[in-house]
Amino acid sequence: MNPKKSIGRYFLNSIILLSFSMLFLNTAITTFNTYNKYKEQCKSITESYIEKQEAIVKYQVEYAVLDIETRCSNSETSQDKIKKTLLDWISQVRFPNQGRNPGFFFIRSFNGKSVMSVSTPHLVGTDISKKKDPNGIVTHDLFIKTLENGNGEGFADYSWFNPDTNQVEKKRSFIKVIPGWDSYIGSGFWFNDIQSVIDAKKTELYLALQKQLLIMIILMIILTFSSFLISQFFKKKLIKNFNHFIHFFQKATNTAALIDMDKLEYSEFNEIAVYANEMSIKQTHAENQIKQSLNEKEILLRELYHRTKNNMQVIISLLNMKASQMNDKTLELVFKGIQNKIHSMALVHEKLYQSENLSNLELDKYITDLCSYLKESYSADGQQCNFIFDMEKIVILIDFALPIGLILEELISNTFKHAYSGAQYGEIIITLKKQNNETILLQVKDNGIGFPNNFNYLESDTLGIQTIVTLAESQLNGTIEFDGSHGVICKIVFDDRGYSPRV
Repeated sequence: MNPKKSIGRYFLNSIILLSFSMLFLNTAITTFNTYNKYKEQCKSITESYIEKQEAIVKYQVEYAVLDIETRCSNSETSQDKIKKTLLDWISQVRFPNQGRNPGFFFIRSFNGKSVMSVSTPHLVGTDISKKKDPNGIVTHDLFIKTLENGNGEGFADYSWFNPDTNQVEKKRSFIKVIPGWDSYIGSGFWFNDIQSVIDAKKTELYLALQKQLLIMIILMIILTFSSFLISQFFKKKLIKNFNHFIHFFQKATNTAALIDMDKLEYSEFNEIAVYANEMSIKQTHAENQIKQSLNEKEILLRELYHRTKNNMQVIISLLNMKASQMNDKTLELVFKGIQNKIHSMALVHEKLYQSENLSNLELDKYITDLCSYLKESYSADGQQCNFIFDMEKIVILIDFALPIGLILEELISNTFKHAYSGAQYGEIIITLKKQNNETILLQVKDNGIGFPNNFNYLESDTLGIQTIVTLAESQLNGTIEFDGSHGVICKIVFDDRGYSPRV
């Protein structure tokens, strides 16, 4: 074997070229990461800001109500006088928050009268029960509905006059009933205050990107010129050895190939070849370890699904035992509804446990099994109903399967409980189709008595209807329609491409 020639004198030029390449790549990556970090920070800042502001105003309102109750109960002064004193005190209260200016309170009566207001003092004492914000929202009706839905407290979004900017801005307030006053107190924060924090981040990003862009332009000029000179010099001397290495790496991607060092011209390449062969051997070993590790993780994940399903079955059994001890028919129905909802979730984990792909399950088979369970559950109470399926085979992620199961449980349970009277034998048709290879249609139709006259599901305060609409729109990001003229038809359309596989 001939002695190897040295390429040491060429190595410095290669290092220079490589350095410029790495600098350029690093600058590009850093620029990209800076922009992504900015987007993530803006999102994080917004979420953190809202969460902290909600906590602040909720604490202040609850503390104010507690203080009012304490002062009223401990004072020997007449309630009218102590109320006037407290109103004067509350109107002067300011508390620190994250916004541009301190927070403050407002008080309204249940009949829509402004009792105390810092932002609109000219409206104090007047009836504002019909006053609308720029979006047409009657704030008094919104507050009353929030109090009713939240057992005397809750958050509400609307637009109102901001005395700090002299403009109407979007606002979120926490309101709470004042016991004994026939009124409620509230405090909130303006969403526009978040923008000042985000604007500072925009300025910071602009300066960083400007600097990185300048560096990248300079490096591109140097890189282009250097690449031309060095590539011409190395072209003839190294192409043979490079081709040999390329051939090796092409084979190494599929097999545990080793490079033939006798075909290398330079000693430095010979040393690299030693490490390349070691790398190939280690890669083969690492691939075997990875395959073993993936197999172990798959087993653990299947065990997790299996245990989750079993734990839910235990909960269902406990609920069933408790329900059997009750003589209250209403409570029994409530317990049955809870059991059915838990079973719909447990069935998802059972299907995933049985599936080859631990992220996906066959939606059509899941629906069939769930309907079979619900039919058996309600048939025990003498309710008879037959299912007709018109479904395509559709594979779906667990992110969609859980809300779909809860929606179907709610729809089918309502059908069994309300759609038929006497000994009427019902029929439920479930349709599952792929539309234009993009969206999925899920439709549940019964031949029952339908909705009452003038029923509007968008205005319904029924928890079951609200649950179905919320799951369809918020969890599935889809659209939902009801038709109750001839039986009840619920039509849901959603896109199943909103999540990526987890496994």
